[in-house]
Amino acid sequence: MSFEIKIEGLNELERYLRKLTEELTLSSIDYWCKKIEGEAKAVCPREYQETIVLRAVPAGLNTFDIQFKASEEAVPYIKQAIEENLNSMPLFIRVIFENLLKEIEKR
Repeated sequence: MSFEIKIEGLNELERYLRKLTEELTLSSIDYWCKKIEGEAKAVCPREYQETIVLRAVPAGLNTFDIQFKASEEAVPYIKQAIEENLNSMPLFIRVIFENLLKEIEKR
């Protein structure tokens, strides 16, 4: 008796997972930080614009932190910019910014 197990789509799944992890780089995360920061500053009143800082910074080998600073008055503009961009982000980066939103809302 013999049988064969054929798994279709495994190579496609592997390529998809590899693509997801390749998108999760410091430069790609920093791109989204700068985009969100710029959009928030564009709609924020001038007196609060300089309080907004959103950066991806290295925190060790293959790790990073997101540096977030904003005055209380500027926070709604950051939240708005994140929410407006979530659907455009790659999956893993979207999860990072969804978690950042949760942390901001805890403040």
